[in-house]
Amino acid sequence: MDWLWGVHGLCISWAILDPAVYYQLHPEERYRTAVFKGIENLDKYYGQVGGRYAAHENLPTLEHGRKPSNGTEFCDVIESTGSMFRFFEIFGDTSVADRAEVLAYNSVPGATTPDF
Repeated sequence: MDWLWGVHGLCISWAILDPAVYYQLHPEERYRTAVFKGIENLDKYYGQVGGRYAAHENLPTLEHGRKPSNGTEFCDVIESTGSMFRFFEIFGDTSVADRAEVLAYNSVPGATTPDF
């Protein structure tokens, strides 16, 4: 599989919303499937503890995607959390609401300073 790496992590959090927006306009299963397949691929190739994906600034190469030393920017965590809430609003699937909770309680604190 050819995978475009070097993509800004924040843009991934926004781009994954596209099929959900299309789904609202044209409720076809392929758009819903694209969202959940995208989440699955992020987990598979870049998944980290706390529900986030690796992206210091950009996504790492595939061979380095799941290294535990990879970090994730605060903005990626926040935007991913927001995307999960939007998916829940659109699809009503509780798995994405659970994911938002995992991100909020496990990834946000680690990505902030003590004084926020």
